[in-house]
Amino acid sequence: MPILREFDLDIPYVSDEKAIQNIMDELNFEYFEATRYDYEKTWKLKRMRFRDEIRCVASLYTRFFEKYKTEDCWKIMPNCVEYISRMIPVSVGGVYEVDIKLDIDSFLKLDDYNKKKQTLELLMNGIDKVLETTGWDRTPFDDAYKKVKDCDYENIWMWKKPLKSPRKDYIAQVICEHNVTSFKIFILIKTRIGEEIEKSLIKTEKPNEFDYTKHFGELKWISDKEVVLVNKDGTEQWGVRL
Repeated sequence: MPILREFDLDIPYVSDEKAIQNIMDELNFEYFEATRYDYEKTWKLKRMRFRDEIRCVASLYTRFFEKYKTEDCWKIMPNCVEYISRMIPVSVGGVYEVDIKLDIDSFLKLDDYNKKKQTLELLMNGIDKVLETTGWDRTPFDDAYKKVKDCDYENIWMWKKPLKSPRKDYIAQVICEHNVTSFKIFILIKTRIGEEIEKSLIKTEKPNEFDYTKHFGELKWISDKEVVLVNKDGTEQWGVRL
């Protein structure tokens, strides 16, 4: 039985048939070529930016959400569109998709805090439509929604457990701050009684899991005064020396 464990938002490409015809006429392209050209020129970067900027709240909601067993779904992904054509959610490969209305250009002009607020409302709008169709218990969905609001949309978390230095004098932690336009990785060092003595920003990355998860390989002390974070394939490391 599938377990619902992921949430996301997307802005699927909708072709402008008049623009496609103009491209076909001007560049002597076939329809498929003209559509691909139009997507690359007018939509791809906007879509990538949107998907990056909604991840901080979508991942925060996911982390607060208690895994929920379903018959056919492991992910919910509302599609944000100007004109709604899909009123009823459909499951495609275990992913529930449904249209919700959004003026994408207006969204991209918002400041970061209001982008976070609107992202949560867009996500819940889509989830509500899925719940209306499936009849699932809405308690875990509402609980995750409340928790995101209670923490004021701040997505800050610790990667793995704290690690003691060889002599057990210090404790190192990897702290992550997931923002709208960036993902920041810090190494925090405390004394063994919990006194913070160092917090250093070691890496800033794009706010999408595809970009930042590759940096999380191993946290290790290479001496009693220096700790490093090694990436997954062992080719890079970033550290703090006391």
